[in-house]
Amino acid sequence: MIAIASALALILAALTVCYGRQGLLRLALLDLRGGALIAVAVVAQALHVVLIGGEFVLLALTAACLGLCLWQNRQRPGMALIALGIGLNMLVMGANGGVMPLEPTVLAQTTGTAVNADSLVRYSKDKIIPDDMARFAVLGDRIALPGPLAQIAIWSLGDLILLSGIAVLFTQVMKGPGQCSSTNLQAPSGATPR
Repeated sequence: MIAIASALALILAALTVCYGRQGLLRLALLDLRGGALIAVAVVAQALHVVLIGGEFVLLALTAACLGLCLWQNRQRPGMALIALGIGLNMLVMGANGGVMPLEPTVLAQTTGTAVNADSLVRYSKDKIIPDDMARFAVLGDRIALPGPLAQIAIWSLGDLILLSGIAVLFTQVMKGPGQCSSTNLQAPSGATPR
């Protein structure tokens, strides 16, 4: 959760450089339906990270809240990617008893730490599960940032798709209507292209 929040902060900072204070104001005025559902999902995920046991119940609660919120906002840009990312994460976690599988060799390569299989990773939703024992292992946490940044976080494909969807949503909202983009550039009437 901390890595996702950090990535969101970086996305927001980059977009703020592009769209400035007006972009931030537009984002602050974003009216998503189901805000309370998002709050319940965040609390359920936080409890999932802190508590041991009950993972599947908290996962189901998170999925239900986020699914309803996504459905209510399905017309917004980026929501399809957000839904796909969350869906992939929910699929792999649901298939693995409510935890995200993390291949022990991936953890060892990125952090230099060897951990026994079936160990829970403290303050995360991850559990060390070798690929041959995990269901949908390819969707588990296995993508590391390059070089020395690898120790910051290990991501799943769902995480990356989710973050891409949020970036699309934030970009479209912060850009605002009528702002210039490569898709709406047109030559003035009567102008001849070069």
